[in-house]
Amino acid sequence: SEVLRLRVQMELDLLSDERYEKEFSHVKDFVYLDHAGATLYAQSQLRDVFQELETCFFANPHSLHLAGNVTSNRIEAVRARVLSLFNANEEYYSLAFTSGATSALKLVADIMVPGRSLIFAYFSESHTSVVGMREIVRQAGGYSKAVSYDEVEKCRQDFRKSDRHPSDEGDQQICLFAFPAQCNFSGFKFPLEWIDDIHNGCLDSIILRRMSVSEKKRLKWLVLLDAATYVGFNELHLGVHRPDFVTLSFYKMFGYPTGLGAVIVRKAIEELTTSTYFGGGNVQFVAPGDDEVVYRNTFHERFESGTSPFLTIISLEKSIEAWLRLTGGIKIVSKYAHNICKYAHDKLLGLLHPNGKSLVEIYTRGLFGDFSQGNIIAFNLKTSEEKYIGYSQVARVMDYHKIMMRTGCFCNVGCCETYLNQTTQQRRKFHELGHVCGDFIDLIEGHPTGCCRVSMGYMTRKKDIDKFIQIIRAYFLSTSNEHLFSNPPLSLHKGTLLRLLLYPIKSCAAITPQSWELGPEGLKYDRQWFITNSSGNILTQKQEPRLSLITPEINLEKGTLKLCFPGHSPCSLQLTQPEGPTGPESRLCGDKVSGTNCGPDVALWLDRVLKTVGTRLYSISSRKTKKCGGTKNASNQAKFLLLSSHSLEWFVSRMDNPIPQEDLLERFRPNLVVSGNFAPFSEESWHHIHIGAVAFTAVNRCQRCDIIRVNQKTASVSDHVWLELLRIRKTPHFGVYFNSDSSVAGSIISTDSDVVVMN
Repeated sequence: SEVLRLRVQMELDLLSDERYEKEFSHVKDFVYLDHAGATLYAQSQLRDVFQELETCFFANPHSLHLAGNVTSNRIEAVRARVLSLFNANEEYYSLAFTSGATSALKLVADIMVPGRSLIFAYFSESHTSVVGMREIVRQAGGYSKAVSYDEVEKCRQDFRKSDRHPSDEGDQQICLFAFPAQCNFSGFKFPLEWIDDIHNGCLDSIILRRMSVSEKKRLKWLVLLDAATYVGFNELHLGVHRPDFVTLSFYKMFGYPTGLGAVIVRKAIEELTTSTYFGGGNVQFVAPGDDEVVYRNTFHERFESGTSPFLTIISLEKSIEAWLRLTGGIKIVSKYAHNICKYAHDKLLGLLHPNGKSLVEIYTRGLFGDFSQGNIIAFNLKTSEEKYIGYSQVARVMDYHKIMMRTGCFCNVGCCETYLNQTTQQRRKFHELGHVCGDFIDLIEGHPTGCCRVSMGYMTRKKDIDKFIQIIRAYFLSTSNEHLFSNPPLSLHKGTLLRLLLYPIKSCAAITPQSWELGPEGLKYDRQWFITNSSGNILTQKQEPRLSLITPEINLEKGTLKLCFPGHSPCSLQLTQPEGPTGPESRLCGDKVSGTNCGPDVALWLDRVLKTVGTRLYSISSRKTKKCGGTKNASNQAKFLLLSSHSLEWFVSRMDNPIPQEDLLERFRPNLVVSGNFAPFSEESWHHIHIGAVAFTAVNRCQRCDIIRVNQKTASVSDHVWLELLRIRKTPHFGVYFNSDSSVAGSIISTDSDVVVMN
């Protein structure tokens, strides 16, 4: 312990390189920065656990034979050991094992609502598992309310100025307030002094104002402390701060075992808990023929239903011992986590674009120079123009370089509202556009839906942080010469249409005619068809790269569409489908899309070539959208995607391990490829252009997605092009979307036509 304490004081890594390699060789060359999600287990920890299981004999603790008694005694010893970790005197606290923190929270709700109209207040920036308790309360006829940080602090200040003191007179109304000891989103550590203030009634005013005079009662406040993110890296002293309930998960503390948590309960309030269910081990007496039941006396006997996971509980003791041996205890861990987190924080804040704008936007109330901030850093990256970079892009780069971090909202929507300035109405709109919790939709209309999170553990090293910073710098920090192409001047106002491409079936191969007719939705037949999987979801190359090998051929004279696939006979269908049943609605870029089923023959052909079951081909019939310029085809953002051949040449010339330009063009899937004496990426500054006699208006730049990872000739997938795009351009954008007026339908557009830039 003394050696470890000195290492922390000298701001060295807590574990030496030799010790790290010995204990965490399974991590290999990964950098793991998701300790708030689950910390790492050590090799010696697992050896100790399984050596005991190999040499000792444990059995069902409910059995009264020798092995059962040994097991029961070991479980009680582990129970006492866990309470001692939190300085919880067994005279005043009980502990019941659960399957995790979430089940512990649910247990609290289940045992507090029966027989009373519970008032449940919860901190608005709580984990979803805390917020979910309100459903149990409401269904039992109780009342729930979210309380913000500012509301709590104002109530505390007002209470201290008043002369009010808790009263023991009159009927009491039970109120439960839940809050996290440490925010799992930002890492901010909330004042544990809240516990006493809430016990003393500082939140009374929030509840009493909604009660009529006849309803008003003396409020008795209980406090639930969600300590899941806190206890692995901070000391919790239940002799000083006395919440009524504490919930936690052990894998967040020790890495192993998983599937085990606990609720710690103050014995003084156990009489307020009520059993709503009993199982094996919960009762002293039960009469199956009537309603008589006598529960066991202790808290854990009443609420640990059935046979406990006894081997898992026993392994917990060895995990505690290994953790103490490796770290020297929670005080050393806490200090080290603070040091390494501040080191990462300072490195991130030092990343500035050449124009002085910060690359990193960090979210917290805490100060990294004091202990109000835990082992977590939540952040988003921004361009030199202060536009957000989607967290999915950051995560992809980190995964490629074997850096493990977390992205999203981390099951804490309240924090997304607070730190990302989101409103419930805005999040509802995000959901309507297709965003759900846990997906990869990171930006909607330029607004982030979540952020990145790194969290440190006792085994995190400075070299891990340095690699993390190095990758961020390499891929996302602007370079001094980037301004050459950010708003490039027009070097020449005239060029030529070099290539014309259309994609009759969404995400399948292109047709490259010399000339083609325009329809009201863009190039006639462009993305007029789409393929769905057995669940009715639209398939793209993101899910099925082999779509790139389906090559369509359109015969205008015969009015047919022929589909070809290597090694298979082709399949043909009519360009104009007879009126038939409309398939179920699918989602495309947040829009609702429906179409006419093209029949069983092409469906069976698709099943064969894609080696799947349940695929269908649809001809699009409607798309409920306000985007895409009113288009009803299956394009993503607009009717046309334009690329410049000079931008392609410039990019290929700067690639490490460059690929053929034609391969790159196919991956980028444009409709229009222009050539001329244009500066690379000058197309990004165009607003209006003419190609021949047809006018086009720019919509926005194209943010490239996973499809550029797919080799369109082989369907093989790699991250090379995507990562090079970020490294070279510091942005995932390549190409520009354009729309045309529907009145141009019937016009013909041809290669070698003049391209005139009008702005």
